[in-house]
Amino acid sequence: MVKVSRARRGTLNWVALTGTFSFTEAGVVFHPTQLGVLPEGDPLWGFGICMISTRLSEGTVRCQVSIQGDSGSCEVILYYQPENRFSVLAGLGAGTAYGIRHFDGQQWISHYAGGERQVVGAGKTYQLAASRSGNSVTLEVDDVVVGRVNLPWPLPPSQVGLWMSGESEIRVTDFRVDRETPKAFVVMQFSEPYNELYQDVIRPVCEGFDVEVERADETVGPGFIVQDVVNKIQTATFIIADITPPNPNVFFEVGYAYAVGRPTILVAEGQAQLPFDVSGFRTLFYENTIAGKSKIEDGLRRYVEAILRPHGIPRQT
Repeated sequence: MVKVSRARRGTLNWVALTGTFSFTEAGVVFHPTQLGVLPEGDPLWGFGICMISTRLSEGTVRCQVSIQGDSGSCEVILYYQPENRFSVLAGLGAGTAYGIRHFDGQQWISHYAGGERQVVGAGKTYQLAASRSGNSVTLEVDDVVVGRVNLPWPLPPSQVGLWMSGESEIRVTDFRVDRETPKAFVVMQFSEPYNELYQDVIRPVCEGFDVEVERADETVGPGFIVQDVVNKIQTATFIIADITPPNPNVFFEVGYAYAVGRPTILVAEGQAQLPFDVSGFRTLFYENTIAGKSKIEDGLRRYVEAILRPHGIPRQT
């Protein structure tokens, strides 16, 4: 069962980083500012960024959005680096009706763009939901999924906020953050000594980080097994894979995790002969001894720490 905690407007501390805003109990109002005139004579309108103190690792940001004029955009900031304004956004009206994009500190890179801009009607209120899980970002408008992408890197935990621009006032109400517990999916052979490694090392280490951990054989219910595993990998924050024995199922699952960009921790017994295709990947080796238990615990903690609390996202080249 996924745990969800909610942060609503009564507990949010809004801070404007740029632009003009009004913050009230009812929500957030963006006030447009004209910065100048473009060479062709059209006005140049400024943008606004405001952030809240709530941090998000896994979960969904929800709000109601009303753009008062025929132009303007409102996007949820799912990740933000204050050092260089590296940010990941999903929302309404940035060139197209719906979009998912990121700013690398110098330029905008679009990952999804859908619908014509005029679809976003003036004065209409939209239910906006932007979700993040690992490197996956999903955008919903009025309970309809309009876009989903897998970014080329996972999203570290970050404070969230809003990005708005245009010539019209924009109102945001009922802003809330539904946070989910990070999830680890474990793939390995279901036999001893791997069962012992899972129960005595992997599960306690993950739970020590408040990470919900599950192994493929713990999935209960009807359905196609391969599809169940694929779904678990897609929704996991990271994968842990024991590649000691040459198990085809495990290598399929590891390959799929890499294909969809899920951070993957490879572990193997020290004497294992790794196949050529994975021999070049960083692997956490362990010894099946009492002393080896402490070593694999410490190493696994460092790997999980690096995934959950990294220092930033690499710049895309």
